[in-house]
Order: sequence, then structure tokens, then C-alpha cells
Amino acid sequence: MRRIFIFLISIFICASASAREVYSLNDDWQFFYKLDTSSDNARRISLPHTWNLDALAGQGSYHQTTANYSRNIFVPAEWMGKRLFLKFHGVQSVADLFVNGHHVGEHRGGWTAFTFEITKHLEYGKENSLVVVVSNAYQNNVLPTSSEENLYGGIYRDVELIVTEPTTISPLYYGTDGIIVHQNNITDTSVDATVSVYVTTLSEKACDLALTVRAPTGDVPSRDPSRRYCGCGQPRG
Repeated sequence: MRRIFIFLISIFICASASAREVYSLNDDWQFFYKLDTSSDNARRISLPHTWNLDALAGQGSYHQTTANYSRNIFVPAEWMGKRLFLKFHGVQSVADLFVNGHHVGEHRGGWTAFTFEITKHLEYGKENSLVVVVSNAYQNNVLPTSSEENLYGGIYRDVELIVTEPTTISPLYYGTDGIIVHQNNITDTSVDATVSVYVTTLSEKACDLALTVRAPTGDVPSRDPSRRYCGCGQPRG
């Protein structure tokens, strides 16, 4: 039946590598404009946020500018050995992330999610500083270069902290959860699909990967025994 395509995918990587803890980082941000040159007058805000709805930005008028978002996160000592990632679900339009003063990376484009790994820049058992420099100023290499829609600046979607084991399904693949399902052909009795699972590891060879497809009833549909997936510690399709 066609409804078989609405299935559940269970991934088992070395028993626990697929597990992850996700924490919201939407609260307790400090915000100030780059033109202020100082955080002395920073205001506490919560995400999602855009400065174009900020009365102090000109009674809600449309502004193209640059601003800083900052907050601290405490990283427990018991997380030593784990990997930590920051996922941004949407920042308009260019974002630069700094962790404890180190530039982690830049993302250009305001419509897509993106993720950075911050593990190597952290201090465990201590408070760690996060700064996101955000700009919605016109740039001719960031799409769209022209639009009838105002590109409201800010971190306008959620931010999450992701904690994983050293070997995990990668949260770095274009802002996804690392599992991509492509439907190839669907009939009344069968589904042909390709599942791409992107694995990241700190080891040269850390695991084998097994994939189970289940129908909405929980049953495992029959499959072509000649087709199977075998994964190791590197990203595989």
C-alpha cells in the first residue's frame, strides 16, 4: 500500500551512537547593535528575535544593520569526552559564531538551518561565552540580492545545543539530523527508496551501521534481500 512509505526508521550505531541530548538555548541572550561599540547598554532578549520589531531600532522601521547576540552556557565536567554542537534554525542573513573568543564559523543565507561543532573551543566545568554577530546588510553575494520582501535581521528561529557521543549521526549535514530519505518509486504494493545516513566519528573505524524500516503498524515490510546497507565510521550514502 502507498501508506507504507510513511514509515519509521530505526538506526543502531554501536548501540548508543545515534543518541543525542538536545537543549534549547532560546533564553537569556544579551543584544546590542554593533554601532554601540560596547555591551554596556545590552538588553536581555529571548529568541526568536528580530531587531526590526524593536521600538528602539526606530519604532519598528526596517533596518539593515549588524548586531551582536551573546550569552553564557555552563558545560558540566561530566561532558568531557562528548561532542557538542550548536544548531541555528534560521539567522537573517549572515551569522558569525564565536565561542570563548574563537571564531568557529560563518553561515551566509537566512532561510536555512545550520550547525557548528564547538567541542574543541569549550572549557568543561566552567561558563563558556557565545557571541553571534548577525548582519542583514545588503551583500551582493548573499541571495536574494533583490527582493520585494524586507529581510528582517536577527536570530529569528530557535537555537539548540546538541550533545552526542564521539561517534554519531552527523548534525552537520546542511542543518539536517543526518538522515535523508529519497523516494525513488512508489506503487500500490511496494516502495523503492534510498536512505542516506551521514555518520561522523573521531575514530578511524568506530562502528557498523544497521538500518530497519518499519510500517506505521510497527511491522517490518519484506524487502529485496540483495539490497542492504553497511556503514562504518565515515559519512556514507
